[in-house]
Amino acid sequence: MRNRLKEIADLALFAFVVEFGGISKCAVQLGLQRTTVSRRIKRLERTLGVRLLDRATNSVTTTTAGRGCFERGVGILTAAEEARRSALNERGEHGEPAGSGIVLAAPAIVLGQHLRAAIDRFQQRFEPADIVPMISDRWDDGLAAKADLAVVIGEVVSSTVQTVKLADVAQVLVASPRYLQQQGTPATLADLAKHRCVVDASDEARQSWLFRGEPASVSLDADRWQVVPDLLGAREAARAGLGIARLPAFVCAELAASEQLVPVLTEYELLSCPLSLVMPQRSVFRRDVVALKDQITAVFDTGPADLRQLEISSRVRRPSPPHGVSH
Repeated sequence: MRNRLKEIADLALFAFVVEFGGISKCAVQLGLQRTTVSRRIKRLERTLGVRLLDRATNSVTTTTAGRGCFERGVGILTAAEEARRSALNERGEHGEPAGSGIVLAAPAIVLGQHLRAAIDRFQQRFEPADIVPMISDRWDDGLAAKADLAVVIGEVVSSTVQTVKLADVAQVLVASPRYLQQQGTPATLADLAKHRCVVDASDEARQSWLFRGEPASVSLDADRWQVVPDLLGAREAARAGLGIARLPAFVCAELAASEQLVPVLTEYELLSCPLSLVMPQRSVFRRDVVALKDQITAVFDTGPADLRQLEISSRVRRPSPPHGVSH
């Protein structure tokens, strides 16, 4: 049974090799190592006892046997998609959300501002498909069970997903003018021990804030935490004067520019964090999900300045300190 399952998976992979135009292109599109794809295609040829690809040319040319295997591979992918849709429909008949289209998870700001172009291109170039948005800042087991594709803040290390880094996200420390008027502006990292700090409950690194140089990190006193559920909650808590928050710069850039939030300790550089595109293994053989993944990657590779701002927006304009606030 196990060998049979491997053969079926290899047939489906072979279909993608032909469709994407070669082993190397297929490996890039699916986020696999080229050697892995090549090894699995050779394994399939050994199992079937036939040659599937003509490797004497620069482009992909299928043999007669290869064309037949391609059709079978497409049939496997089609059957898998039909089974998925059938399961979703059955869930709906039993009163559970049936779901449809592609479930795309991302932070609210990224979903609304930075992914719009990718979604529009996807829906223009491919047959209409529903994009079901899901608001989520970070990757976890719950999101893994629900999302077909996700853009999340932070590095994702898991053998069950494929990841692509879209950008390096600068981080800044911010507080409201009112908070700084009442509590004073920290002059050194050691001063953070005297302040309330807003922390995002979903951030596994919330106990320490990491910086370049010395000191490399600042440990936060849990007794002085203001815990909120997500990034937008952290931004709004800082805006309301509840403490100093560490935020991705793009999350607070507008409020900093309008002086509703004030960057503090800007002479210390927080370590950046990645903005990651995550695709669960179950989505690898879904052509619609792979196509949307390609559009998102392309937008971040060649997108407009507001996307590149994810990397440089730590340089948000630092407003003049409010009256009475010293440095």
